[in-house]
Amino acid sequence: MKITVIASSPKGETSVTLQYVRYLEKRLPAPTWHVEHVAARIKKLEKVPAAFDAVLAEVRSADLVLWSF
Repeated sequence: MKITVIASSPKGETSVTLQYVRYLEKRLPAPTWHVEHVAARIKKLEKVPAAFDAVLAEVRSADLVLWSF
């Protein structure tokens, strides 16, 4: 199983909400976890279509998408 996390906090790795996600990641190590920090990269995602397409492809390939904001 593949879980993609859309992290939209401007605090990035220090986000309290992302810490809950990290807790889940430790409690459920079997799935593959991938975190996309979209808030930190929003300018690039808006201006570079390839960057946006990469995030979109990651979401499409996931079995579960978890929104963290």
